[in-house]
Amino acid sequence: PDGSDRFGPRRHTRLGGHRPAYWRLPSATGLAPLYDPPPVDGLPDEDVLAAVGVRADLRVPDTATAADLLARLADPARTPDVALAAEAYAELADAVADGRVDPVDLELPERVRAMDGTVADVDVAMVLDRPWLAAVLPAGELATGGDPAALADLLDLPLASDVVVAEVEGEGRSVRWAELAEIVVTCHTLDVPVPDGDLTVHDELWVRLRRPGSGRFRVPAWRDASGRWHASDPVHALLGVIAEEIIGADSSG
Repeated sequence: PDGSDRFGPRRHTRLGGHRPAYWRLPSATGLAPLYDPPPVDGLPDEDVLAAVGVRADLRVPDTATAADLLARLADPARTPDVALAAEAYAELADAVADGRVDPVDLELPERVRAMDGTVADVDVAMVLDRPWLAAVLPAGELATGGDPAALADLLDLPLASDVVVAEVEGEGRSVRWAELAEIVVTCHTLDVPVPDGDLTVHDELWVRLRRPGSGRFRVPAWRDASGRWHASDPVHALLGVIAEEIIGADSSG
C-alpha cells in the first residue's frame, strides 16, 4: 500500500451514526464505564475495528477526542471508578502538555469527575496537586490525574495548593529520616533513596485550615509553608516526598 488512503477509513467510516473513536472494542472492557461497543450486528473482526479507529485505550490524539472524553467524564450517568477517571485525566493532561490539544479550542463542560466518583461543579472543583491536601478537602471537589498543572490548565481550575492555607499545630520533635526504621525499610522496598535531613514527628498531627474554609483536621502527614515535613505516620510523609519528586520531574519534563 502507498498510504494514500491511510486516513480514509478513520475519517469516513460511521458505526451507529458516529465516528469509530466514539466506540470501544468489545474486548476493551476496562473502558466500559466511559465507552460502549458499536451497536452493530455481526461486528467485523476486532483488527478491522481497530484499523478504522474504534478505540482500544484512552488515547487523545486531537481536540475533538478530548472534548468527547471530557463530556463523558462530566456525565453523571456514567460511572468510571477513581482509577479510570484519573487515567483519563492523565491522558488529557498529556495531550495538553504534548501540544496535541490546546485548551483554548475546547468548550469545557460545567462539571468534572471528582475523586469520590461523583461529578463536581467547576465553581467548587480544584485539581489536587499535593496529595496531603486531600486530608482537609472534600473528595467530591477534587480532580486528579497526570501533570496537575497541565490538567488545571485544561480544565480551567485552580490547583489545590493555590487555594489551601493551613497551619500545623504543636512543635513535634525533629528526627532524621535515616533514623526511622519504617522509612529505611520502605525506601529499600521501593528502591528509592532515604530522604536527607529531618522530619518533625508528632504523636498526633493536627492542622488548622484557614482557607478555603475553616476547621481543625487530624492528618497523617503535612508539609508546612516553609517546606518542612510533619507526620504522625512517617511513611505517609515519605509518600508525599516521593509524589513531590514525581510531580516536579513531570513538570520540568
